[in-house]
Amino acid sequence: MSIGREDPSTGALPDIDLTQVDVKRVVSRRHAEVSYRDNGAELRDVGSTNGTYINGTQLPVLVFRPLNAGDRVSFGGVNMTYRDQAEWPDEITPEWDRQTLMSRQSEKVFPAAPEHTSGSKLEPDRVLATVMFTDIAQSTVRAVELGDRQWLELLHSHHALVRVYLKQFGGREIDTAGDGFLAVFASPASAIRCALAIREGANGLGMQVRSGLHTGECLMLGNDIGGIAVHIAARVESKAIPDEVLVSATVKELVAGSGLGFRDRGARALKGVPGKWRLYAVESLPETADANVTAPMSAAETAVPGEMLEPEV
Repeated sequence: MSIGREDPSTGALPDIDLTQVDVKRVVSRRHAEVSYRDNGAELRDVGSTNGTYINGTQLPVLVFRPLNAGDRVSFGGVNMTYRDQAEWPDEITPEWDRQTLMSRQSEKVFPAAPEHTSGSKLEPDRVLATVMFTDIAQSTVRAVELGDRQWLELLHSHHALVRVYLKQFGGREIDTAGDGFLAVFASPASAIRCALAIREGANGLGMQVRSGLHTGECLMLGNDIGGIAVHIAARVESKAIPDEVLVSATVKELVAGSGLGFRDRGARALKGVPGKWRLYAVESLPETADANVTAPMSAAETAVPGEMLEPEV
């Protein structure tokens, strides 16, 4: 069973959801896994940002370690004690019911408003931003090929590389889960150039990274981000092939004259999003070349302005 927290962009939940108790957002969305075998429970880290610990000892990535009753387990900074299932009915107390946990989180994340704004409702900021998702292609295969120690070292190098380029191109890291990043940018052109730089840098590490980008209105609250634009960017990334930077038509149109070229990847259905969306793969062009060069548009595209196409009948 997977252990982590809710993905606000897609609403996806792990099997064991720590969202309500993770008030400091230290648990990765895909943090760890627990497996129940004949000889008992086993736990492993799956490449989390802040590590998984049993009795103070950090677990190596992708290596199962046995769990025993009374073990102190930490997912980043969320600390728990492992109990055998048979002990649970007598151990549960009313103070740890779900509603109480939600109330405690609400008090910590959404403090009371100052007196002069008493009675006003706290609303997230709405900002126009370019959202970027990245993911290492075939990461599980590479981890098996390299072994735990070499894979962890390579993963750390990848994370360091991504963060260098995010800083260089003005990106803001929102979250990282395992081998993927979620970041936002004020400039769509900067987001694309960052994705291209990450791709080239990852190639130098012997990796292939795929990226998906979309520009739209996002909901910003503290260090988290949400809204349909984030959901769309995640779906765009899921359509990318290894080594591809895939963008929505919105992003392409916003970077006209930037010196970037695009290859039309067709109108694609995005899970959970109405209609079909035209997607483009980014191609770097020489500075003397015509920017925003794409394959010829179809008659359907010419007839229907905007990005979203009606579903085919």
